[in-house]
Amino acid sequence: MRLSRGGVEYRDVGDTPVYTLVVEQRPSSGSKLGRAAYAAAGQDAARREIPSPLRGDDLEVELLYVSRTGINIDLDNIIRPTLNALTGIAYEDDRQVRSLRAARFDTKKPMRLRGSVRVGDTLFKEGAEHRVIVLIYSELERRFGQAKPASPAAPPEGSSSRFIVE
Repeated sequence: MRLSRGGVEYRDVGDTPVYTLVVEQRPSSGSKLGRAAYAAAGQDAARREIPSPLRGDDLEVELLYVSRTGINIDLDNIIRPTLNALTGIAYEDDRQVRSLRAARFDTKKPMRLRGSVRVGDTLFKEGAEHRVIVLIYSELERRFGQAKPASPAAPPEGSSSRFIVE
């Protein structure tokens, strides 16, 4: 559902992503080895969920990152490696992404979140020291594309999937 304000359309907070990817690797824009390891993990996650690159030019991406190690990574060092890793697998070119939202969560600080319980449970579950959840939205893919049913990490249809930190 779209909301129109001032001539600009916004995605409704209750929309469900077309694809939900879970990457359990530290995002890296530094060392060549770190970049390669993160790219491989992101590409593997995308290949498991997306049969072929999305072609729509209406892609909206949401990135959620949590680290249990206390490492405080700049958001731009999460965004760029993630978009680059998904190019050619999740979408043909990252220029197709028209909207991007990113959030970094610190498990040691109190926070209030609104959003899907499933996505929150996946983000904060024990295990990996670093976890990135990539939510990809596309009305064109939902209506006419190749999108397969949402993965278990995805919220059920009609539930809120967008995270809002308060």
